[in-house]
Amino acid sequence: MLSYTDLKKGVFFVMNGEPYEVLDSGFLRMQQRKAVVQTRIRNLITSKVLDRNFQASDNFEEAEIEKKSAMFIYA
Repeated sequence: MLSYTDLKKGVFFVMNGEPYEVLDSGFLRMQQRKAVVQTRIRNLITSKVLDRNFQASDNFEEAEIEKKSAMFIYA
């Protein structure tokens, strides 16, 4: 399980049953408020980019992603 502080650039996680990649993240703490992590995430299925804020109560499952190199044989 990943906590909200583990969401750094390049981390893959599962949210609502879909895999996401963290494109950018920043830690924000304002006076008399709870700390949040502001992230820009990309859905790996639809390629949509979202801006989301995550709080300390949020936990995520790490996504199992496999990368393979590919060679295109056409021009």
